Amino acid sequence: MTMASVRRALVVMMIVGPVLTLINQWDRLWTQGPAPLQTGLTFLVPFAVSLVSAWLANRDADTKNAASKS
Repeated sequence: MTMASVRRALVVMMIVGPVLTLINQWDRLWTQGPAPLQTGLTFLVPFAVSLVSAWLANRDADTKNAASKS
């Protein structure tokens, strides 16, 4: 896991998180205000997906590179 992967995941989170929050909590945002736990999880999910995807892609690339060297 690299810092570049973490930074990229943070960018994804900051773009996708608000969009998902608006989609999932539109009515609640205007009537009761945001639900902190749900909003936090809504931001955490794209971060986690992006980070795990980057990790898996790096792992697969390392495996292919190791196989091609042998």
